[in-house]
Amino acid sequence: MTVAFGVAGVVQVYLERIMKMDFMKVQEETKIHFLVLIVMATFFTVGIILYMLEFIKHGTPSDEALESQTN
Repeated sequence: MTVAFGVAGVVQVYLERIMKMDFMKVQEETKIHFLVLIVMATFFTVGIILYMLEFIKHGTPSDEALESQTN
């Protein structure tokens, strides 16, 4: 996600300041970067949800598991 934001920002600055393009034309050109951002944010969110479900599924360690760690 960070890379998508960074690249989109660099491209936007380059197109607006160096190439002197209109703001709306630049937004059209950088649309793919924000599409990638949405996809990566979706992957991140799914990963966090899966992690939380796995954490909830296993819950706190049982007494047997805690005893085996101390031996």
